[in-house]
Amino acid sequence: MYEIVLGAGLNSYSVLRRNVDTGNLRFNWGPALDCNKFRPFWIDWSNSGIAIGQGTFVGIDEMIVYSNPNQMVPSFIAVSSYRYSAFSGLWMLQSTCAINT
Repeated sequence: MYEIVLGAGLNSYSVLRRNVDTGNLRFNWGPALDCNKFRPFWIDWSNSGIAIGQGTFVGIDEMIVYSNPNQMVPSFIAVSSYRYSAFSGLWMLQSTCAINT
């Protein structure tokens, strides 16, 4: 399982983890989220790795890049906001690939 956390540590960093218990693979320092406006992000898991970036164009404005020739192929995703917080999240998801149901 991969875990991507955007705006962790009171929005001071973002992180990619392989498993929750095995530690962090990659960091990006700095705020990723903004309570006052919508911020688009993208996730790409092609080319033997995972990349996460800001904006609407995949491959542009990368925040975190992780290469792994033995990468797992994701079979599902989950999206959530931190539930023990006074803050809530609004998520809008868009897929640009074929989805098998």
